[in-house]
Amino acid sequence: MEGLFAKIYVDEDISKVFAKLLRDKGFDAVSASEIGNINLTDAQQLAAAVNMRRVIITTDKRNFFADSKAKSINHFGIMVITSQYKVSLLNRLLNKIIQNYLNRYTSDEFENTVFYL
Repeated sequence: MEGLFAKIYVDEDISKVFAKLLRDKGFDAVSASEIGNINLTDAQQLAAAVNMRRVIITTDKRNFFADSKAKSINHFGIMVITSQYKVSLLNRLLNKIIQNYLNRYTSDEFENTVFYL
């Protein structure tokens, strides 16, 4: 186990503000756009998260699993936001993710697990 809390990688389809809000709450989070991972395929985004040993948060529910081949590789967790969200509701979504997932599961428990929000 590397650490108790999962490290987070926010896919480019989510505002980079989301990663900042997670950091403000004490979590180790980066966004794809902050580190220059833009216009990458889903497979490349997942590979980046895996290489950094991070849970990926995405909203790309339609294509992500087929495009990334996530079902056939080991990963550090995938969180899929399944409903439309507005930037104005980011804090509400953030609190839901923290309370129901990040504070409830260890980094080990996230491995090879998919959570739908």
